[in-house]
Amino acid sequence: NDDHIDDDDDDENNDCINDENDDCIDDENDNCIDGENDDRIDDENNDRIDDENDDHIDDNDDASNNVHDIENNDDDDDDDNNDNSYKTKYEDNNEMITSIQNIKTHDLEENILNLIEKLSAQPKKSAFNNYLRMNFELIIQMPQATNVFIESITYICDTCNLVVGNRDDWIKHDEKFHRKNDDLSIVYCDICRVYYVNISSIFIGNHLVTDEHLIMKEFQEYMKTILVIPSINNIDNCNNSNPINNDKGSDIKIEKIQTLKKHKKNKFVHIEIKDVNINLKRNNYCSLNKIIQESYGNFKQIKNVDNSFIIFFENIDQVKCLVEDKNKLEEQYGFTIQVIGNNQEKVISLKTIDLFKDWSLLCDTISSDLEIMNKTLTSSKIQSYIQQLCDSINSLQIGTNSKKIHIFGSRIYGLATNMTDIDIYLETDDTFNGNISNDIDIQVELVKTLANRCLEKPKIFENVEEICNARVPIVKFYHIPSKLICDVSFKSGLSVYNTKLIKLYLSESSVVKWLVCVIVKHWALQNGLKDRHLFTSYALIWLVLFYLMTENVIPSVMGLRNKALKTDRKVIEGWDCTFGEWSNKFVHFRNDKLLLGFFKFYANKRRLKDYVLSTCYGQCMKKHTFYEKFSKLTALSKIQRTKFKTLQSKVDSNFEKCYGLVLQDPFELSFNLTKNIQKQVLTDFCDLCSQSSTLLINMKKDKKNVF
Repeated sequence: NDDHIDDDDDDENNDCINDENDDCIDDENDNCIDGENDDRIDDENNDRIDDENDDHIDDNDDASNNVHDIENNDDDDDDDNNDNSYKTKYEDNNEMITSIQNIKTHDLEENILNLIEKLSAQPKKSAFNNYLRMNFELIIQMPQATNVFIESITYICDTCNLVVGNRDDWIKHDEKFHRKNDDLSIVYCDICRVYYVNISSIFIGNHLVTDEHLIMKEFQEYMKTILVIPSINNIDNCNNSNPINNDKGSDIKIEKIQTLKKHKKNKFVHIEIKDVNINLKRNNYCSLNKIIQESYGNFKQIKNVDNSFIIFFENIDQVKCLVEDKNKLEEQYGFTIQVIGNNQEKVISLKTIDLFKDWSLLCDTISSDLEIMNKTLTSSKIQSYIQQLCDSINSLQIGTNSKKIHIFGSRIYGLATNMTDIDIYLETDDTFNGNISNDIDIQVELVKTLANRCLEKPKIFENVEEICNARVPIVKFYHIPSKLICDVSFKSGLSVYNTKLIKLYLSESSVVKWLVCVIVKHWALQNGLKDRHLFTSYALIWLVLFYLMTENVIPSVMGLRNKALKTDRKVIEGWDCTFGEWSNKFVHFRNDKLLLGFFKFYANKRRLKDYVLSTCYGQCMKKHTFYEKFSKLTALSKIQRTKFKTLQSKVDSNFEKCYGLVLQDPFELSFNLTKNIQKQVLTDFCDLCSQSSTLLINMKKDKKNVF
């Protein structure tokens, strides 16, 4: 019964347990209320107690059946102004009769000593345990302090194991010890007369069976028999907007108080920290735990495998903060950080989550990008830079003239910015139609010759690099006068005609260019898909165009060939590259519907696994019968059919026996544009599409623009 109660600053009347400089009642072991998986708490019996004069109190987790979980407020509630002060109001003042005269001092002391003994028996004493024992001892010494204690409402910071006696002191503590982006939830326990405050959503279930809570329940039951309990029908909550529920039909009163900051729940994003050094791994990653928790808040440790440390944050904003500091942390501590999902699944980029959270934001972003791209396309200054580049290449005298320098790619079809590389096909000795397309040795020789001549002019060309082991050998360099990075190839003019075809599709319909911009310039880039070892920009564009063909937004390449004139006829590398003009006479298509449709289409892994996406035909065709069915298409030109049939073995290996994604080139019909997208990469791609479609469905939109 004589256990010492830990307290830093008792004042004369013992009303206050903590002050601003010493809030915390130290407790060696926190009994945190663990609540990662549940937000709801059952309750049974309760009594309300209230007060105005109690100051600082310390905490842990409390006991029995009566707690209410606080969920996040709606967005509209997030904007409400917090009150500067927290006042507890009593309407039934007549009930506040201190019936101390009716208390039998001997019985009171005996019962309170019994409660103190139970609290002292705990091997690990929380701050709330200390607080209760101190107040019970005070009641024994001063029975008139009973009403003060039972009327008091306090705050318990579950993270810091701190009890605070009023809202003003809680605010000071919050500002001093919690990160600004912490998501704080508040739960009110009506038996213990406390507000539990914790970072992120918490589960109070463990509190209901703690000794502290059970003892407070016993204490209140006892006080009912000897003391008039004041009514608390009109207590303001933290917002002065949600009065505590005083349901007289229930002993337990549970109230939704508030969430101080908006909480964005994390459903599947995990953080894996690899290559952790031995110092941070000691004592079950104790040091690493401390580093992460102090900077980014509470998390759940999933598992440790060798040097890998996997954790989960309940709040997606915590994940964002850590990812933003990724480079700094990796440089400081030497480990690597990776964002993963359950079962190592590909997780959508946080940038994409931000982009897809609001329709107007997405539209503004893409409109701004398209405006920049249009200015780049038409800028006379940029055109003069390109002309300078062409003049410099022409001066190298690689058997060509300025008319044989062909620019292709995004600079031509209008998806380039000022910083975009420029692609050039350098025609030598009338090789546009593919005279040397099958002779890699000649192409490599030309690449080396061009590279050597560039090196002879270091004031014009720098960072000259030969790339001879690629499918199409190129020279890469930086052109100093124009400040442009350039890739030069010699194979054939097929890439030039591919560019003309894409330009036709993008120029005839604004929705086509809009959708291509979203996927190629944002989504694929943000999610690590835009890479020469995964998807090239060219392949991504054709993914979009093929989907639009299936929706009849644009015609297939065969459809365009049917519109061609005799003067449009062109054969390159033996492939028929003929196509005619197309005037968009189709009905208007909504951007939002097509964007969502794109992700739904490519989220279907079974379709992508079993079918060839034929950009030439504009439809999906089964892989196992592709060669047979495609070669018999009546719309296929004689030139295409003849060339295609000579490459049956290549079609078999690249199409029919491919277990990954097969996207047919529009002209080179035996070439798979997505040959690098095999099994696991295809799964990741489909997962990203599925997650993206979910984001779009949940996107905040205007009432006039609903998916």
